[in-house]
Amino acid sequence: MAESSNSGKNILVIAGGNYISGAEKVTLDVIQGLKNSGHRLTCAVSGWTDGEFIKQLSDMKVGFRKFKLGWYYLTNLKWSVDSLIHYPGAFLDFYQFSKATNFDLVYTMSFRYLVLLYPILRNNVIYHVHDPNSHSRQSRFFIKKIDRKVVKYIAVSDFIKKDLIKCGISAGKIEVIHNGTNVIEDKRLVVGKQGNNLAIGIVGQVIQRKGHEDLIEALKILRDQNLNVSLIIVGKGSKSFIGDLKELISKYNLASCISWRTFKSDIHEIYEGIDVIVAPTRNDEPFALIALEANMLSIPVIATNKGGFPESINDGVNGFLVKANSPEQIAEKICTFYNDRSLITKFGNNGRSRMIERFTKQKMIAGVNELITIF
Repeated sequence: MAESSNSGKNILVIAGGNYISGAEKVTLDVIQGLKNSGHRLTCAVSGWTDGEFIKQLSDMKVGFRKFKLGWYYLTNLKWSVDSLIHYPGAFLDFYQFSKATNFDLVYTMSFRYLVLLYPILRNNVIYHVHDPNSHSRQSRFFIKKIDRKVVKYIAVSDFIKKDLIKCGISAGKIEVIHNGTNVIEDKRLVVGKQGNNLAIGIVGQVIQRKGHEDLIEALKILRDQNLNVSLIIVGKGSKSFIGDLKELISKYNLASCISWRTFKSDIHEIYEGIDVIVAPTRNDEPFALIALEANMLSIPVIATNKGGFPESINDGVNGFLVKANSPEQIAEKICTFYNDRSLITKFGNNGRSRMIERFTKQKMIAGVNELITIF
């Protein structure tokens, strides 16, 4: 661990942090890594927050300020009106704050804050891009507009780099630094590789684009073949969508072979008892942590052949890639593991070796730190 030094940069992190999901986890890892490397950090966080992000900042002893800077959505007028009401005060507050502190760099994970604060930002922004934007005319427009403020883009995958180029960004301004996860040295994880049952799992937000419905459809196919396969769903989401899933589960009479879990702080508890992780995401997932975490725990992954998954999953080596919206292909690959349990161990070991070689949190932080020290 590097020790603090006065030679480090003075960095403002504009982080949002309404709640913690994949991008926020990466941001917190980067913040901790840069702090350990001797940089001085202050964090601007959303005025609308569940408190978990700022709690972790406090635990890291990183200072923060809240600003009620919110984006505007036609699909959520109540939120948009609230954002608009608070925007003048938040803008003035941020202006006074930034004027009083001479930051060497601004690091952010969202172009929306760059748009909202555009007039008072200098040309010293590093934008860590976690989401594709080329599919949206509005997003492409704003990405191009904020480009003059950005000195470097960090793309979380080659897929995201190509997407930025589609938005009109010069390839020379884009650095690919893959997301990374902790190297977990111990092997406390107990998976269900013994016995007839095969336990599959899905981890993350319980929302429609994550493909839970496709996985339930695949489970029905397998149970109709009298295969002893169970499903563990880990995560939280909207009550209405979870209700829809439970209706589908009831319709197929699958309740007895499906269990639900909430997130735990211990990663071993999250993945406990799961033989194979399935990530049936319907959209272009930029570079999902779920594949990295599962492989680090020697669990193979079945994922859709979209977005950044082909960069973390080598088909037939540490998991399988399938078409999106294809319960039949998901069922087929689960059946492959069901019929040959040795593949679970083989693919899992391959995955762990691959993660340690390419996708650790330490490699990610070193890449970001090396980039930041250039400026």
